[in-house]
Amino acid sequence: MTITGSSFGAAQGSGQVWLGTSPGIVQSWNDTQIVARVADDSDSGNLQVLQNGNMSQPIPFTVNKLHIGDISPTSGASGTSVTITGTSFGSSQGTGTVILGSAAGHVVTWSDTQVVATVDASSVSGVARIQQNGQWSNAKTFTVLGGNITLVPNVLNLVVGDTHTIKAVNAAGQAVTGLTWTTTDSAIVSLSTDDPPVLTALAIGHVTIKAGSASADVTVSAIPPSGTLPTGTVLWSNPAPADRIVPAVPSPTGVADVFAITDSGMISAITADGQTAWTASVGDGTRWWVPDFQGGMVGPDSTGSSLLKLDGLTGQPTTLYSAGSGVPVIPHPDGTIFLLKGDSVVGVNSTGGVKFTVPLPQIPSDAFLCSALDSPIIAGDGYYYVSYAWQHYLISPLAHLGLLRVDTTGAATDITVAEWPAWLGEVCGIGGHMITNSDQGIVAVFGGGSDASPARMALVNGTSVSIVNAPTTPGIYGPDAAAPVLQAQDGSFIGSTANYMVAFDQSGNVRWTVPNEEPAIATDEGGVMGKSGTIYDQNGTATARLAGLPIFSWTGNAYQPGPVEQVADNSLHSLFDLASTFWAVDGGNYSHNAAGVALVRTFADNEENQDIIVANPSQSEPNQQTITNVLNDILQALNSGNYAGCSAWLTGSAPSSISTSISNLITYSAYGHGSFNDHTAAFVGGRNQGGTLTGVPGSFAITVNDTGAFFNAKLGDKTFTVGPNDYKGGTLKAQAFILTHELGHMMKDFGGATGFQSDAGSKKAGRSNDKLVKKYCGKLIGSLK
Repeated sequence: MTITGSSFGAAQGSGQVWLGTSPGIVQSWNDTQIVARVADDSDSGNLQVLQNGNMSQPIPFTVNKLHIGDISPTSGASGTSVTITGTSFGSSQGTGTVILGSAAGHVVTWSDTQVVATVDASSVSGVARIQQNGQWSNAKTFTVLGGNITLVPNVLNLVVGDTHTIKAVNAAGQAVTGLTWTTTDSAIVSLSTDDPPVLTALAIGHVTIKAGSASADVTVSAIPPSGTLPTGTVLWSNPAPADRIVPAVPSPTGVADVFAITDSGMISAITADGQTAWTASVGDGTRWWVPDFQGGMVGPDSTGSSLLKLDGLTGQPTTLYSAGSGVPVIPHPDGTIFLLKGDSVVGVNSTGGVKFTVPLPQIPSDAFLCSALDSPIIAGDGYYYVSYAWQHYLISPLAHLGLLRVDTTGAATDITVAEWPAWLGEVCGIGGHMITNSDQGIVAVFGGGSDASPARMALVNGTSVSIVNAPTTPGIYGPDAAAPVLQAQDGSFIGSTANYMVAFDQSGNVRWTVPNEEPAIATDEGGVMGKSGTIYDQNGTATARLAGLPIFSWTGNAYQPGPVEQVADNSLHSLFDLASTFWAVDGGNYSHNAAGVALVRTFADNEENQDIIVANPSQSEPNQQTITNVLNDILQALNSGNYAGCSAWLTGSAPSSISTSISNLITYSAYGHGSFNDHTAAFVGGRNQGGTLTGVPGSFAITVNDTGAFFNAKLGDKTFTVGPNDYKGGTLKAQAFILTHELGHMMKDFGGATGFQSDAGSKKAGRSNDKLVKKYCGKLIGSLK
């Protein structure tokens, strides 16, 4: 298609044109005209041009492809008439078919945008889907009434060699066993003899899996050249209802990757492979429920009289506190739950019972108490901070803003932030916002209610407070103060006003602004991802755009609500990664539970653009034996036959299998370790990208960093984590991930590890490689104990 306009640039350069949900394939480019083809994986969205950091205005763009937008009703018994709306169904039915549940429906009418059909008598719960001219549409969940089970997941998109778990659950989310499982074509997808079975994708095609009164729809594709399915592809769908999806905090005492939460009070724990682990009913008030750091959730009961906890493994509720819950509920990483109840801070044990009660500071007898900053937080220094404000009402018009800082033992410090002349009642209406300031304290922007109290920014370090003028942007009634939302990689801040996203330093100086944008995620290269899906660099210049901002879990998976759907998305850990700060995500972390957490990932954060130099390369114990043990663990898992997809991907067309290659590494001790001059976890070979020597013997195929994440849990005050799954440094899973990553490099040179790239000095390539390791070998790594 041809796009005309102005200021596109004489040549494409770094420019992009978005046609729908994916970049178009550019055929020609000049300052006034772009000719581009719609990408095969694109769906309807917007047309936009990005050039030199400037994004054009969005124009709605429709991609004419077979796509279901809506079905009505979403459930029905045999004979029910169902209307399906969408695009490119074909002007007439021709050879087209429509699936309702598990069987073809009986077509009543058919047009290019609407199909009406009735449910067949033999059908069981499954999906609605249309086939036309040999192509299948997307699938939508459809429930055939009368059944009592659901298969989870009920939609799967696999590539040849993949394996995937599936199970049947009842209405309470409990597993149902003893069913007969069938596949419509065992040459495409086979079923193991386990109960429930494991699916193995053997060949390209489409099948229906049935068990009892339910079915699942499975599509198998060839492995793409990139190694991953196109961005936006639904990898699996779980029919659990969800008004919102909230990422779970990874924990040995939890099983969920995300929680599906309804406004009516249902919470479902959804695993990373699409299964419903448990379901709990907590009544009204789910908006106050948040994930804790033990893999479960905490929040008030439906009456607000008690604080409940849902166990991360089972979903069983426990009453932690029964004297009125108080909100907001903020969990501390050590397990303590903080509540703001009336004029007191209450600390509750994760197993139940009150740890402490700390009253807010007393105010003068001639003053009244007001709330000030909008919400308490747990900052990166581990303290709980809640603000309070009071004002004299009889004598001098003095306003006081303070902070109460409380640790997990109940020890508290009252910090005066500021005092200023104020008109009666003014302090109650000023408001403000705070986030953590690294692991030093907090930053808050407040004031702006009058000339006597202009907007200011406070930086609290320990008990010391410094006050500067707040960053502002032009507003309708004067300057608008920017509320801090994120902390950037270099310690500066990114916030927002009514009309701008604003970057500012610790002195309150505005660095840059972007109109009509809000910050969502601070990136590891000093930039930010906006809620629009646009990625900006450290100067506020737009560098890339996503079709939309998915919900990212802590393990790097991307989700979209409706039913709960995990989608392919290569932006996190590919286009960007989290900044290594304590408030890189709006809300403090992926779970948005107002607790500051900082992570440092290997590969993604530590592929530094410098030559590696290894001091004291060695094969000494005990580190050498640890490497050997991990290689043996990987080899044993591959030889079990349970991880054929990982083996097939790593081996590819290499002359020797991955199992043989690992055996040779161990036999000839072709690996070692030493202290690196950077934080890279490990590398393959003996030379840097430019050909300079790393200092390791030529017999070392793989070298592991003694001071990196393979052997260590911490980097300074930050936690080392490995890969998209955030495996903690120094653990077996982290070590296996690191070595599997390096095995990918080794096998790539011989025709294996499809999609793997050289990532020396490239964070983007390192992240992309991590995603491939997770996709193909994540189950193997996750199984190691």
